[in-house]
Amino acid sequence: MTEEEYIKYGNELIVEFMGFIDYNKNGFDVLYNPKTCQVLEKNTSNYESSWDLLMPVVGRIERHKIFNSVHGEFPVKFAMLRNERGNSNVVVVSCAALQFKQITIRNVSRKLAIWLAVVEFIQWYNENKKSCNLK
Repeated sequence: MTEEEYIKYGNELIVEFMGFIDYNKNGFDVLYNPKTCQVLEKNTSNYESSWDLLMPVVGRIERHKIFNSVHGEFPVKFAMLRNERGNSNVVVVSCAALQFKQITIRNVSRKLAIWLAVVEFIQWYNENKKSCNLK
């Protein structure tokens, strides 16, 4: 998969995770979120390049809880670190109930590092939401 294809794939995952659906009626062909009534034009969901689009996704991820029958609910949190030389970002997605991996991304912007972590979390979430009793 090329970088451009991966970015398109990642943004499609985010659009779905955020609850948007295709809306094509009465001459409108947009993405629509029935819960928030938010509308996005298709092909403008550039989450990898916009803090305004990306940060609500991080907020939604952090509002998720992972339920463990022994210990109860645990929140999901993001943290961003930079190494001493400033050439790599480390994004840690953590939860006390689970051990998420640390994602080290070299020579990319902080925005792209967070976007990559978001996409990786959504992939994990989609694979595990039933087995981990995610809320």
